[in-house]
Amino acid sequence: MLPRWHILSGFILSFSLCYFFSFSLFAGLIVFLSSIFIDLDYVLVYYLEKKDLHPKNFFYWWNKKHEVWKSLQKEERKNFKSPQRILHGVEFLIILLIFSKINVFFWWIFLGVILHLIFDLIDFGLGEDKHLICSKTSQLWTFHKNKGKRSFVISS
Repeated sequence: MLPRWHILSGFILSFSLCYFFSFSLFAGLIVFLSSIFIDLDYVLVYYLEKKDLHPKNFFYWWNKKHEVWKSLQKEERKNFKSPQRILHGVEFLIILLIFSKINVFFWWIFLGVILHLIFDLIDFGLGEDKHLICSKTSQLWTFHKNKGKRSFVISS
């Protein structure tokens, strides 16, 4: 899903929590930010692949990679590994739930992350890359499904 939709949905949820459920502005801000910054794992993948953290280079790389991916035939895409996104999946949610028992701050992060993942799953479910849905649900499942497949790497 495009970042603008995560920003919009995160804002609506945060506003609703503050307005209707008396969440503090700080709690609303944490929910909002966590609904967006979960995508930092994309930056981590970029860094591991390119050893660069320049935002302009990241966005160029991401757009080019997305363009090349969309140019592949649907069946051809299934030959490539699903992306490993450490913040996208049930494993990260479980960690957040455990920590939320210690501090409510992690509960707020959990709310933002779960919102983000729900919209990602809807986006994938409606899209043509349903076979990649594992990368948005479980990293262990993704690791298992990736065995024997090749990485999707583009040249600079």
